[in-house]
Amino acid sequence: PFTDYVVDRLVDTVSLALDRSWQEGRQRSSLKTPFLRPFVQNVLTKNRVPTATVLVALAYLERSRKNLRVSVGFWACERALVGAMILANKARSLSLYTNDDILSTKAWSISSDVFTARDVVKAEREFLQVLQYDLSVTEEQL
Repeated sequence: PFTDYVVDRLVDTVSLALDRSWQEGRQRSSLKTPFLRPFVQNVLTKNRVPTATVLVALAYLERSRKNLRVSVGFWACERALVGAMILANKARSLSLYTNDDILSTKAWSISSDVFTARDVVKAEREFLQVLQYDLSVTEEQL
């Protein structure tokens, strides 16, 4: 249920961002691979991500719609999720909202089961650029 909601929001955002050349001949459902739901579930449960962090990540995904550009669809949803989750975890941990620990690059890499630490850092940097380095979130966005 909650994981399905996260998957749907993720697919909606990434499908809007994909280059038209990749989308030709493919449908939105092609982003919902059999691997995506377990991937999201693993990232959320292995890292024990609080619901509030997921909500911040979803707000980032929503805000990213106008700037996110994806030229290759393979692993696009997974990369966007990891980038948004890392930034949400850091923003919440460094703000007044919480005293949660900041998860390491290694923790995100391990929970993904597919990305190296270098891939995780790249996803974080790319998503930070998409958000134009603005990690603020209003109550209305949540």
